[in-house]
Amino acid sequence: MKRHGFAFDVTGEGEALLMINGIGAARESWSRQIGDLSARFRCITFDNRGVGESIVPAGPYTTRQMADDAVRVLSAAGINRARVLGVSMGGAIAQELAINHPELVERLAIVCSWAACDRYLERCFVIMKEMALSEGPKGPGWSLPVQRFLSLIGFTPGDFAHASAEIDELEAGVADSVKAGKEQAYAGFVAQADACLTHDTRDRLATIRAPTLILAGDEDAFTPLPLSRALAGVIPGARFQIMKGCGHVMFYERPKDFNSRVIDFLAGEGT
Repeated sequence: MKRHGFAFDVTGEGEALLMINGIGAARESWSRQIGDLSARFRCITFDNRGVGESIVPAGPYTTRQMADDAVRVLSAAGINRARVLGVSMGGAIAQELAINHPELVERLAIVCSWAACDRYLERCFVIMKEMALSEGPKGPGWSLPVQRFLSLIGFTPGDFAHASAEIDELEAGVADSVKAGKEQAYAGFVAQADACLTHDTRDRLATIRAPTLILAGDEDAFTPLPLSRALAGVIPGARFQIMKGCGHVMFYERPKDFNSRVIDFLAGEGT
């Protein structure tokens, strides 16, 4: 369904769970999570501004602005309090949601995210932004080289050696989207990259009161482990879990393990 300019789906029953995607990812990217999570929660998946079937206003965007979008989605779904799961850019948006709308957040899971870009992460986003600005004006297919770069920094070197079929499948899915005319507008990607580059919650994370899980891969080359560790060190009472042998996309690399961890934490009560 689509309301207030935002496309979203509601799947399952039980406590509400808002699922917030990373850069360039539409709500279909939760395909490896939705089956397990919707068996326990009422899952709300949606397209952030700039991607999928949601609005693509002129950028730049901010993660605080995108958190306000998430509030609109919850309101449209008739939900006044939810568990929240955010991955990568979605984790940055989830931070702003928990900080600025604490009454809406029951429990919080932040995955492979950051409080502010360090020089390395900044360089990653700048490269992708430059690629989009260079390839986008040429027409359809601009996202294919960007996705190859995302695969390179998102998966582990071991995945390229032993799980290349999964990487090929992901990249083929992007190619299919291009052929179907569903490719993300490059201006939307650039605006999302700007949101990632300017995100900074370092001086406000300590105000988060929702029980929080910080989940990271020990071989994450995109948002390296110290960035997640820093989040866990500032958010009061945060639990910090590491998925060994995983990169940035552990939810794609090891979905069953990832889903189990998320369900166990988000289904809990209290702290």
